[in-house]
Amino acid sequence: MSMTKQELYKMLELDSPADLGYFEQMADLLECEEEISFDLFYDVLSLVEADTAASIIENYFEEFSNAIPDDEDDFVVLVDSVKQNLLLGAENLDDEAVRREFAEALFTFREWIQKDGGAMIDELPCSVLAAVTEHRTEKLGGKMHRYSFPSVADYELDNISLSLGAYSKVDIVGDDDETDSKDFSN
Repeated sequence: MSMTKQELYKMLELDSPADLGYFEQMADLLECEEEISFDLFYDVLSLVEADTAASIIENYFEEFSNAIPDDEDDFVVLVDSVKQNLLLGAENLDDEAVRREFAEALFTFREWIQKDGGAMIDELPCSVLAAVTEHRTEKLGGKMHRYSFPSVADYELDNISLSLGAYSKVDIVGDDDETDSKDFSN
């Protein structure tokens, strides 16, 4: 059963979506083991400001990347690509379509790290999140394990569309300092 709005807001210490602004809240939202519907997930992200979204995405993904085993280059590249995609989307959160795509991309990442069998610890299946969490513990002196992340090859990175605005007439200065007007509006 999915979390209710009240349960999720309480867990994230939010009175409203406007209160989302801390790395810890993003970590809790992405790493919560309880089922969260996309509509509720989107609701939490519905009022986050662009600069705040970029900051918490940057911090979360940096922390997440630091917990990836050193020999998992493809995993590091994937996580960096997801982060860059989200950061591009965060620049245009005033556009409702981009905000939705941003939330969908983040939700896809959440679902992927939570999915059972996305990773292996000592050849036993687990979620990507469980393996990354265990590796964090290992870095702090915990028991050493062997990790693999077979689901990295299956992750489909969605591209967030960017609003480029309207095209307009541009004046181009040529070699002979003459100005040619080119109409690129078509």
